Amino acid sequence: MINDGGVTIAGPTSGVALFSRNNVTPGSAGFQIDGVDGVTLSHIAVSGGYYGVSVSHGADFSLVASDVFGNVDGVRMSA
Repeated sequence: MINDGGVTIAGPTSGVALFSRNNVTPGSAGFQIDGVDGVTLSHIAVSGGYYGVSVSHGADFSLVASDVFGNVDGVRMSA
């Protein structure tokens, strides 16, 4: 879970940084971002969760040049 704002998680610009959750239990996520602002996920691949990325109660979220695949639900955003 990411619980601090102003964070960038960046993979390589060539090659793959794969985050494989390997857990499709409802509610599980490769990345869970809750209540923080200014989070960027860049050049990563996220697979194998119920959600690839779950964002709630935050603002200014960016998903840049990334691949979210093989999850029950890709990206979940809620207020």
